[in-house]
Amino acid sequence: MQTPSQSQDLKQSSYIFCELPESRVIEETELFSFILDAFPVTLGHSLINPKRHVETWFDCLEQEHVVNQLL
Repeated sequence: MQTPSQSQDLKQSSYIFCELPESRVIEETELFSFILDAFPVTLGHSLINPKRHVETWFDCLEQEHVVNQLL
């Protein structure tokens, strides 16, 4: 079984949104990055991703949920 720090290391090393080329990044804030979707459903389709490494949306902090809703 992995310890929390080992699990976090695994998440950080495999978090695909940290490896994106700058050309895909539209905008960044302290908490989120806005990127162009690699497989857009419509023209301009983009993603809002937390910068903090979390496994699911439900693992985001309350502050991250509030800020995301304001975007």
